[in-house]
Amino acid sequence: MDDGNGLAQLIPELNEKNIIAKRNNIACFIIQGIKVDSTMVMPAYKKMEPTQIANVLNYILYLKKSNTRIFNTDEITRALDNCK
Repeated sequence: MDDGNGLAQLIPELNEKNIIAKRNNIACFIIQGIKVDSTMVMPAYKKMEPTQIANVLNYILYLKKSNTRIFNTDEITRALDNCK
């Protein structure tokens, strides 16, 4: 779980492919949580600050040795402002 791989069939993984493909929504998923199916739910982390979210996402990208540009606090703040 520390590397974004999720937890068996309980918590979905935050992998590099999902982070890149859903870059504009990933901060919302973290703050609001997300339900993948009836058994797989990522809980909401409503008290995380934009800096913390950026740090978590950048850490996962670092572990995956991704060449994707890093997240910054301004990008996360804009994304959170647009959460539905």
